Amino acid sequence: MTEEKERKDVLICGVNGFTSQKLLEYILENRSGLSVGVTCRSKEKLERTFHDISVKKENSDALSQVSTHITGVDNIGKLAKIFEEYRVVINCIGPFAITGLGIVEAAIRAHSHYVDCTGEPGFIEESMKMFGEKAKSEDVIIAHACGFDSLPLDIGVVHTMQEIKKRGGRANSMESYMHLINSRINLGTFKTIITSLDNLKKRGNNSNKPRKELASKEEKKENLVSKRPKVKKMPFFCSEINMYAAIFPGSDSYVLRKTSSLLGGIYPICHCYIAVGSFIGMIYLVFLSVLIGIIYLLPRALRSIAYDYIDILSCGAVRTEGPTVQEILCSGFKTQISTQGVDKNNNNVTYKTVVSGPDPGYITTPIALLVSAETILSNQESLRDKKGVLTPGALFVESDIIKRLTKEQIVFCMDACDSF
Repeated sequence: MTEEKERKDVLICGVNGFTSQKLLEYILENRSGLSVGVTCRSKEKLERTFHDISVKKENSDALSQVSTHITGVDNIGKLAKIFEEYRVVINCIGPFAITGLGIVEAAIRAHSHYVDCTGEPGFIEESMKMFGEKAKSEDVIIAHACGFDSLPLDIGVVHTMQEIKKRGGRANSMESYMHLINSRINLGTFKTIITSLDNLKKRGNNSNKPRKELASKEEKKENLVSKRPKVKKMPFFCSEINMYAAIFPGSDSYVLRKTSSLLGGIYPICHCYIAVGSFIGMIYLVFLSVLIGIIYLLPRALRSIAYDYIDILSCGAVRTEGPTVQEILCSGFKTQISTQGVDKNNNNVTYKTVVSGPDPGYITTPIALLVSAETILSNQESLRDKKGVLTPGALFVESDIIKRLTKEQIVFCMDACDSF
């Protein structure tokens, strides 16, 4: 095995994907001192990706310093041999339920830390069951959900709880409202959503049992059953943010519960919603949800045909091609975390935390992945006891990740508490 001091910093798995290409571009532009390598399934795809980057960024000299590895993900032994050359592996190959477990196993074999941008609860659950103890025994960090799904919200909730504790208060319940600004879904993300639904069906109701047990334990521990608002299953108008909102079916809620569990169950349950600025926007959101449901129910052969025409079927909400540079620059997100609780004088208050940043898929996710990897590389002392399969909040709770993210335009701001 390569000596630790001789290992390169970061390896990006699957460099020909949208996210990984943006990640490499960002590293080349902003991290000249970082030693980096990439993997790709074929030499042709690698050359095409490097050509696209060099044309857009005019940084062919920097690209020549990037180590390259032509490999698929089927041979775990071969992957592990490559991973031995790197301290942190960043996995961008989705759907993760199909390819992710082998890459996690290879990272553990190589004693390399691992970061990914999965938004698939089923994959995270399986990874924790299969590799939790193994990763701990090998002194390896496996960090899931470190992209837009679900690092900003997870870190935001951890930050909120830390600030409330500093002020002598207590949190009783939480709700989050995520507003996407000019953002659209690419086909890869859309396919991942469908795959996640497939995996959810395979797992059946068994995965819900531990979540229900966890929720019950949290309720008893906090003794706040009567104070906690129930999840709103139907779309509604939220006067607090002056927007329409609907329950968010993504991985955020699952990741937040896992973080709470890993940190001792001390956080209240957070109900996660997506917010839109108009009633028409809500209708559009419902339409997209119905489209996902219809395509999910199709046989696999018909799904493939639907994917070919997804731009038309979704009225442009889902794209087979990536956005333009201008579209990326005009996109962003803003998430408000509303926490009901009490202050140090036991008065009822609402704490408000706002997490905001640039385009979720093409800027925030690459930044979040890179900052996660850098935090692991630079915070070895504070992360000494943080080994195993973890969520972002559980891993980085005592680190300087918020300071690092803020420097990269992902901002966390907690308002003074307001009486209600």
